[in-house]
Amino acid sequence: KEQQKKGRIGFTSEQVQVATVHSRGLEDTCGLRMKDNLVYCSDTFRHSVEIAREWASSVCKYTEGYVRQQLQSLGYVNEDTVIILCADGQQGQTEATFANRDLSRFQTQVALMTMSDIHFGNPASSLDMAVAHWRQGRAMFPAECFKDFVSPSSTLDEFGEINPSS
Repeated sequence: KEQQKKGRIGFTSEQVQVATVHSRGLEDTCGLRMKDNLVYCSDTFRHSVEIAREWASSVCKYTEGYVRQQLQSLGYVNEDTVIILCADGQQGQTEATFANRDLSRFQTQVALMTMSDIHFGNPASSLDMAVAHWRQGRAMFPAECFKDFVSPSSTLDEFGEINPSS
């Protein structure tokens, strides 16, 4: 049997069954926070105007199409992959693009974001910094922001792949 191609973050497409997305409008200040570098990224993250612009239009306004495109570009998505939105309801237009919107209590959504196969977070939200720590090195986007929030026994490479320390 032919081995399935491994995605750039260490999962095969068969293994990525659940992707979660945290959409957070932050009272319409998300883009401004990106521009002013008010983000909860790792200490090694280097902010730039280009990243701020890109995140303000994508990460601050996640759509299911954008998330699916990112998963496909990394070789993750298959027909069984479920993308679940966890949101605050402040971005009705972009939130409506998701087929699966979780309406559970906040605590349940946090557990879902922490335990999913891959999570799309928002660098302007302090919650996603906590989720990055709790995920203990499991894949999270944008990888360049969250790559250093891993367990002490592992690191993530530039693509977010877990590399255990020897």
